[in-house]
Amino acid sequence: MKPPEMTVGLLADRLGFPLRGHRGVPVRGVSHDSRKVGEGDVFVAIRGQRFDGHDHVRQAICRGAAAVVCERPLDLPVPQIVVPNGRLALATASAEVYGHPSRQMRLVGVTGTNGKTTVMHMIESVVRSSGARAAMIGTLGITVEGVTTPTRLTTPEASDLQRHLARMRTQEIDTAVMEVSSHGLASHRVDELHFAVAVFTNLGHDHLDFHGSRENYFRSKKRLFCPRLSSAAVVCIDDEWGRRLAADCQIPVTTVGTGPEAEVRGKIISEDLSGVVMTWEVEGDSFELLIPMGGSHNGMNALLAAAAAKRMGYSISEIVEGMAALSPVEGRFEVVAERPAAVVVDYAHTPGAISTVIAAAHRIARGRVIAVIGAGGDRDRTKRAEMATAASAADRVMLTSDNPRTEDPMAILADLSAGIPGGNYAVEPDRRRAIHAAVGWARPGDVVLILGKGHERFQQVGADRLPSDDRCLARQALREAFDRSPEAAE
Repeated sequence: MKPPEMTVGLLADRLGFPLRGHRGVPVRGVSHDSRKVGEGDVFVAIRGQRFDGHDHVRQAICRGAAAVVCERPLDLPVPQIVVPNGRLALATASAEVYGHPSRQMRLVGVTGTNGKTTVMHMIESVVRSSGARAAMIGTLGITVEGVTTPTRLTTPEASDLQRHLARMRTQEIDTAVMEVSSHGLASHRVDELHFAVAVFTNLGHDHLDFHGSRENYFRSKKRLFCPRLSSAAVVCIDDEWGRRLAADCQIPVTTVGTGPEAEVRGKIISEDLSGVVMTWEVEGDSFELLIPMGGSHNGMNALLAAAAAKRMGYSISEIVEGMAALSPVEGRFEVVAERPAAVVVDYAHTPGAISTVIAAAHRIARGRVIAVIGAGGDRDRTKRAEMATAASAADRVMLTSDNPRTEDPMAILADLSAGIPGGNYAVEPDRRRAIHAAVGWARPGDVVLILGKGHERFQQVGADRLPSDDRCLARQALREAFDRSPEAAE
């Protein structure tokens, strides 16, 4: 039987709050952004950190909003559903209007501080390699059958998320894999989704400007691992946060790690810039995984992805083949050049990620490891010195600008400098010059790591997004440094 057409009255009933106005007005979509409202949409006014949606209701009506969900009555001639919390209502209204699409496909969520994007791509590779139709939602955008659309948020707002999933459902997508950020969880964007499997990578120092403490950050992540949102969990227990999560989990959990207590374990056999070969131990048997992606930390990412795929019902052979078929992940240990000196671009922008990537580079470098790092402006200042301390594990360090936003780049660099003992670093606020200088330091056999921005093709300076791509800058620098050198001809 075809479900009844959604109307404002039916939506008010589903939300559980009274309606002011005519019940029979049809509803075609949901929007939280007055600039993107379509004819027949319900506009949900939410209060954000910088803007209040109630100030933009008139604009939404002018663009065709059929009704408004708001936190206070408004003197406007449209049906209104007054609710106590606009964000909670946005999640529920979006799911109701778009028909709860996550219940009609297999949805996998990946959360944690580092590794989310890579684990998501690895799972998607297994799904796609097996012949199923797959999609991804995350930092790199929304990818459906190989076509990517950029997004502003790692985890989109509930109205965008439900609309995209509904569209995927009509495209007969079998599995959607998404990054679930702590902001997305704390802001109730995924409240009305259902995940077949939830994956936890790790927890490090990040986003404390938003969460206030590491404990609050953890609690936001933990929300994903409850029966209301997820059916099963895959958790890395190599850090204390993962062990706490696994111990408290109220859903079936598969533990992953390097120690004997983990149900799924792994050990690296060999590694180089182009990939990692490792053993995968599960249920008493041992298998070999080839991951065509450098970086020893990507071995753990592969174990998490393999464990998630097995929990999803894929066979060992399907997982092994799917991992081997992995395409390069933009800005994640992305090798720009292998010789004369190797240059790698990576999104690492937390102390833990920086430390991990530098350690991975030391394992494969024939010479020195050179690191270029910066820190984002208008973000958590408390992690900057820790980032620089982590970077000091490299043989040479260049401090430069990342996305300064509205902060003074030199003030950000001063915060970073405080974390490197003995002043063993150079400072160049111009990112292009910094990359050129660092590549110029390199000799054959060295590895240059350009960290922080990864896949980004812009630099945020003030209100402007200026074109900038670390990979392009690195290639330009390599040409200047090596094209005429004797080593380049070897």
